[in-house]
Amino acid sequence: MKNKRQTMPTKISFNTLINHPIVLILLILYSIFYVSYAYAADVKNDTTKDITSDNTSNITTLATDCNAAISKNDYAKSLLIADEIIKLDVTNSNAYLCKGRALAAQNDYKSSLDAFKLATQHAKTGMETIVAATLTGNCHKQLKKYPEAITSYESGLKASQLEKNEKFARINLILIGETQVLNQDLKAAITTFTAADKLSNNDNERADGYEHLAATYSAMNSHDKAIEFQLKAVQMQIRAGTLDQQAEAGLQQGRIYTAAKEFANAERAYNKLIKFSQDNGSAYFEAKATVGLALTKIASGDKTTATTLINYAKKIAKDTNDKALADEIELAIK
Repeated sequence: MKNKRQTMPTKISFNTLINHPIVLILLILYSIFYVSYAYAADVKNDTTKDITSDNTSNITTLATDCNAAISKNDYAKSLLIADEIIKLDVTNSNAYLCKGRALAAQNDYKSSLDAFKLATQHAKTGMETIVAATLTGNCHKQLKKYPEAITSYESGLKASQLEKNEKFARINLILIGETQVLNQDLKAAITTFTAADKLSNNDNERADGYEHLAATYSAMNSHDKAIEFQLKAVQMQIRAGTLDQQAEAGLQQGRIYTAAKEFANAERAYNKLIKFSQDNGSAYFEAKATVGLALTKIASGDKTTATTLINYAKKIAKDTNDKALADEIELAIK
């Protein structure tokens, strides 16, 4: 269990979006697929070594290097590699995908969209089409062009369905739902998340789906439904999630109970999480749970106890020399 963990910032950067857990899964699987596909193309005509096969081998290596540079946040290097691939093969979709990701990570969204458009035009496989559509949607989302983002994700969904790939269909449904939430279309988001949940194949995916439904129902003030789904999410995380995921689920459970004005249940949830954090050596989550408990005390009218709890959380941040945590605490209590 991590002692320090960054949460989603208020302003979401594109770098945060491409590190979204769902999108990371998509990109990792795509990278595996691409290298395998390119390797197969390279060895297919092994008996006739020529310039074309040499280029294919070189492109495969460069594509791996380009994605590795992205992972290391070395965007200048990834752009150079992407351009080198394009010189070898102007129709290489993977090169445009890598280039678009690097540009977007540097906030050059217009150029990024141009790159993703070319990636879509030159897509030779269903997987390339899916990834291009997803990253295009992320870029539109960053620009707060939510209808355009949804349209792009819907293209990714359609491509996934044509490929009969339920995993990527679910990914795009979740991304559509998240964008609908940002666009304040909460009822539509519930419908979308419900459709995504039906495609869940394991407890981790079910936990993710339940958490999305719980948060959306809570935003709609449908507290009973929010509590129902968050309880399901907590159980799934206990069964299959990491310690951090279990802790995050506990934090959300406390928040949802507080929003529903079920203060006794909220306090139980936060106190349980405080003990869980102490038992697993996470000062970070202990402080976060303590702040949550303080906010519940404030909501129930007990400001004196809340002040004591907030001071204790601040002490944890100070003792662990965690400035980011201290900033989060200040933001939470404003």
